[in-house]
Amino acid sequence: MQGLVIGFSRPFVSALIVPNFDLLEEWCHDNDIHWTSAQYIVHNIKVREKFEQELSKINETLTNYKQIRKFILCHEEWTVENKLLTATQKPIRKSLLALFEKDINKLYL
Repeated sequence: MQGLVIGFSRPFVSALIVPNFDLLEEWCHDNDIHWTSAQYIVHNIKVREKFEQELSKINETLTNYKQIRKFILCHEEWTVENKLLTATQKPIRKSLLALFEKDINKLYL
């Protein structure tokens, strides 16, 4: 799983999340959710609910202002080749924010 927390100069914290698609596919099969592809499964209501539940567990350990309220599930892994990770495997914040700008702005409407 990959993630990037967003919140600087924003009213609340949100995140970009790339699921571990191997584990997600296994979970879908175990829960009778039809797996098609990563591109479509990130929009599945049950998958989104699962991530909301997991984030709720994490949020219980965080103070209110650090809790992730909204998120975007990304269907493509971030790699050095697609210029979304540095050579040391760190997310390139500027590139990710530009790539998902429209989706991020929708979170804060």
